[in-house]
Amino acid sequence: MGAWIGAAACAAPPKEPEAPVAAKKETPRSLLDLDVALLSSSSSLPNASGAVQFRQPPEKPGLIRLEASVRGLAANAKYQVQRAVDTRLDGVCTSREWLTLGADNMTPRTLDTDAQGSGRVELTRMLPPSAKSGDGFDIAFRVVEADSNPPLVVLESGCHRYVVR
Repeated sequence: MGAWIGAAACAAPPKEPEAPVAAKKETPRSLLDLDVALLSSSSSLPNASGAVQFRQPPEKPGLIRLEASVRGLAANAKYQVQRAVDTRLDGVCTSREWLTLGADNMTPRTLDTDAQGSGRVELTRMLPPSAKSGDGFDIAFRVVEADSNPPLVVLESGCHRYVVR
């Protein structure tokens, strides 16, 4: 037993890990293109759900394309898709500054459901001119009844990190 202890005591100290080779820092694709689930926030719509695809096409810097789809909502109704951005990158979306999304930065659009309570809408948004490649933010989405005041939330997402392409 003593020989083993002695051998362990004389062993060379562990090597320091080598520094990583400097390489182009790649942002994971999951932070560049978001696929966000929307879940029901209403007990009256327990089977309602939706999704938002959030894309920044490489060939169009500054443009965000969003496609929102829903199912299980009220038939032949009007909804709006909203987002809140949090620049404190902690994975917790604390912002309550909800912006209704639309065809551009100025014109809100509605998501209209069909007779089965399903619907889809394509939306666009321009990033602010100050946004640079690699900048990040946390973002959350929700779907609200279009004509309710205050907004009646029917679907909502969790908090997601997005990195500008």
